[in-house]
Amino acid sequence: MVIFDRNFRTAFAATLLATAFQSSPTLAAQLDIREFGARADDGRDDSAAIERALRRARPGDTVRIPTGVFDVSRAVRMSSGVTLAGQGCGRSVLRRTGQSGQIMFRFEGVQSAAVRGIEFSYNGAPQFYRAIGFRGRGSSNITVSDNCFFERNFRGGRGDRWAIELSATDSPSRNITITGNEVRGNVQLTAGGGAGVIGARIAYNRVINARANAIAISTLGDRVEFRDIAITNNTIETPTAIGVFIGPDQPSAAGGRFSNITIANNRITGFRNRYTYGIFLRAPIDGMSSVTITGNEIDGRGSAEPIAIRLLDDHGRGTRRFSDVRICSNAARNVGRGVWLQRVFGARLADNRMQTSRPLIAASDENRDIVTTDRC
Repeated sequence: MVIFDRNFRTAFAATLLATAFQSSPTLAAQLDIREFGARADDGRDDSAAIERALRRARPGDTVRIPTGVFDVSRAVRMSSGVTLAGQGCGRSVLRRTGQSGQIMFRFEGVQSAAVRGIEFSYNGAPQFYRAIGFRGRGSSNITVSDNCFFERNFRGGRGDRWAIELSATDSPSRNITITGNEVRGNVQLTAGGGAGVIGARIAYNRVINARANAIAISTLGDRVEFRDIAITNNTIETPTAIGVFIGPDQPSAAGGRFSNITIANNRITGFRNRYTYGIFLRAPIDGMSSVTITGNEIDGRGSAEPIAIRLLDDHGRGTRRFSDVRICSNAARNVGRGVWLQRVFGARLADNRMQTSRPLIAASDENRDIVTTDRC
């Protein structure tokens, strides 16, 4: 005989119902900034409306930028777990207006967020302006993809400006992905490094007419860490000085330690200064190790003294070093020097095609264990 307990059945059913609700994922919301007061093409400030939408959003939600031009006059704080998404370049445009503020979106301690499909207008933006700025505590698991950072009326001048500045000062930023973006007009794709970056992938971006460095990972700090950095498959056209730069920024910055650096399959063409570099690495105080530079194509046209690949200790005056370096299968033309090494202790070079009378400069009194071979 089977005896059913009515109270047991009721409790069991309630438990099943509660479990079902707990295991069902919450549907992510789609929040349109117009619902929070933003209006396209009216010339009025939409900063507060965008910030209200980001504050309302919960992890997993998307804040939508619809078609039109929206004006931003001050820094807007990004929220964790949220995607800020537009309809694509030329459609969803965020335009910097007003005289105050040097950042459009401030990332401070932000976790698992993304910015996609937005055109950031730099027309009239001042020197040292950036659309996305990392500050304070480091941010983690951030994706910036398929955006445009444009100055459409570019005529030169205005000093350094950046699309993304990775300058969190209190702790390192981690797992940063920057892919599929396009940058035009005296704007650098990345700069800074602040308290360090651990894990960054910068790939498949196009940077045209950047002032100074097209892509940079640098720091003004002294004892910070940069690790697992990959800069690959980018197209860089006519920067003023440097295609890819990694290392301490100013002479006063010691930099710390850099390791596991990959610069691969980038195409760097044309320059706008007399003295220029395709790829320039500066040694930090605690060294730069496990460096791979491979498959890059560099055309130095437009410069009087272009150098394809340069590893240098100019700040430490011969006290800093590189180690475990591989430079393989790179090609360069219209350059004065190919690969120029200083303070490199352990390197393998293979299959580099440098169309210059000085394809390799590696003085024996400045370097050690430099091996040229058929393969890396």
